[in-house]
Amino acid sequence: MKLSVLTTETFHHIYFVQKLQEIFGCVTVFSETRRRTPPFETRHPFEKLRDNFEQSKWFGHREATFSDYAQVYSFPSLNDKEAIKALEKESADLVVVFGTGLLNDSTIRACSPHIFNLHGGDPERYRGLDSHLWAIYHRDYKSLVTTIHRVDSRLDTGEIVFQAQIPLTAKMQLHELRAVNTEICVRLSVTTIDTYVRYGNVMSRPQRQVGRYYSAMPTQLKSVCCANFENYVRGSLKHEA
Repeated sequence: MKLSVLTTETFHHIYFVQKLQEIFGCVTVFSETRRRTPPFETRHPFEKLRDNFEQSKWFGHREATFSDYAQVYSFPSLNDKEAIKALEKESADLVVVFGTGLLNDSTIRACSPHIFNLHGGDPERYRGLDSHLWAIYHRDYKSLVTTIHRVDSRLDTGEIVFQAQIPLTAKMQLHELRAVNTEICVRLSVTTIDTYVRYGNVMSRPQRQVGRYYSAMPTQLKSVCCANFENYVRGSLKHEA
């Protein structure tokens, strides 16, 4: 079986590819290199802590790249004609999308009909970018879930395959959240792939409602998230420590 992962190169995506390659040994990466920059400031100090935490946790502070673990094809956009041709040539049996821009219909058609997206959040409430942060901003901690769903022509609206709640603890810090989410992404993806291998298909359900679309979160609002998250885990979860 051939697996393709459509993604961007960050520590958490590299870890994801590493784990799938360890388990299945047949992963090819299609990496999107163009970064979309909003017309407002989004960088926040907690993100540097996050990157350092993930690099230390998974790679022992060493540098890591996709090419350490899998064959890689890189394109500015996975909607480019060259990317579409490469996807058609690869002809993967199953495709997992993790952190790319919106894929157009031509790119989706070039992939296996078994194409799934990993969404850090509940797409029936939060679609688009920074979904976990927007849930925290709204103090909607029940929506801190991880979702794998089918890919369709709209953003984060495909049928849901699996969801899992992100476990929070009283000692957790916001910069650790993405790592926990990524490890759940691995688990949900492995379950989805194993189901496909065993049965030749994967069951899914339509979304009950279309969640609100959110863009990238501005820096000032990320500061609110840091405070909200700390107050929640130190307050509501203090008896679980």
